[in-house]
Formats: sequence, structure tokens, C-alpha cells
Amino acid sequence: MTTNNLQGEKLKYSLKWKGATVAVLLLAALLTYAHFTNNVRCQGCTVEVQAPAEVQPNTAFNASIIANDIPNQEGGMAGWEVLVSWTPGLINCTTQQLNYAYWPTHLGPLVTTPIDNDMGTYHQALGLQAPSLPVTGTYWLVNLTFLSSSQVSTQINITIGPYTTGGLIYCLVDKSQNDIQHGFISSQTVIVPEFLETLLLPLFMILSVISVMVATKTRKHK
Repeated sequence: MTTNNLQGEKLKYSLKWKGATVAVLLLAALLTYAHFTNNVRCQGCTVEVQAPAEVQPNTAFNASIIANDIPNQEGGMAGWEVLVSWTPGLINCTTQQLNYAYWPTHLGPLVTTPIDNDMGTYHQALGLQAPSLPVTGTYWLVNLTFLSSSQVSTQINITIGPYTTGGLIYCLVDKSQNDIQHGFISSQTVIVPEFLETLLLPLFMILSVISVMVATKTRKHK
């Protein structure tokens, strides 16, 4: 078995174990609110990663995971789980900051080691506890700090998006553990080496000089 296969098996096992633990803990947190209901499909709800459009190498930047337009399904969102990924080595996640303001009493964070830069993944979950109540509307869930690689010498596109390998999936749930239907919007960030930006001004000046010379030569021939 190759090193990549071993890493893949390790990741799948780790995520499945974490997923089972998170599911049990979320269920325990929400049982006090549980009652039967028909699942209402969300209209326009999304989970979105917002990050800068451009960063330079060896630069810290923030990416926010936001739940937009949470509907009034069983009162709203009572728990969430996010699992996002990126290309390992190009950026490293350094810190997480969770938003507890909408649930002053809560269960979690439920994943004790959420950041895995070797695999390029982030996995975390949070659930409410009484007397906190489900919420509707738009809330940021997590702010992540990343550091771009110092080894980038050409322009590279980075996507931070959902990761579902191992049977896990990002989710928003109501107080009965029903999934709140939603889409996912990934972030797109370009790492632009500093020398490319530094060369733009000299290049512009050279082109300007050439344009003036061509224009002058053209006038002399008339």
C-alpha cells in the first residue's frame, strides 16, 4: 500500500470516528428539544466560506464560514457541523475562532483537534443547550486564520470548500436533528507572488516609453 493510500485510509478512519462521536453528542444536546415534525425544505439557505480574493505568499489571512438565511424550521438552527478542505502545503490553518454569541449555553466545540494541515481539512461542530434557543437569519459560525506558503513562485488558485470523504458531510440541523436544506459556496483565493506585482509598474513604464517612441517615429515619417 502506498503512502498516499495509507494517508487516505488514516483520514477516512479518523473522520468516521469523529463523525460518529459528533453525531452522538449533537443528538444528546438536542434531545430536550426533540419532537416529530415534517421536514421543511430551505429556500435560499447557504453555508458560505468568505476569504480574500488575493493574498501574497507567507501572508496571514482570514476565512469566515457563514450560515446565510437560516429558515424557521422547527424554530431554526440548533446545531451545525462543518468539514472543509484545501490543497495541503499551499496554505496552513493556524487558529479557529467560534461564534458563541447566538447560543450563550452550548455543547462544544465537539472536535478537539479540528485542524489537520497534513490532510488539508478542518472539522468542527457545535450544538445548543437549554436555555439557548434555535436561531434564524444569518450568522458567522467560525473564523479561520490561514498562512499562505512562502514557497509559491507562480500565481496559484486556492479553493476552500466542502469535504465529504468518509461518509461525513457539512450540515445544519434543527432541534429534531432534521437537516436544514442548504447549498454551499466555496471561497476562491489567488496567491500572487510579490515579484509579479512589483514587475507590473516597470513593465507599464517600459510599454509607455515604447508607445511614445513609436508615436514620435510615426509623426516624423508623415
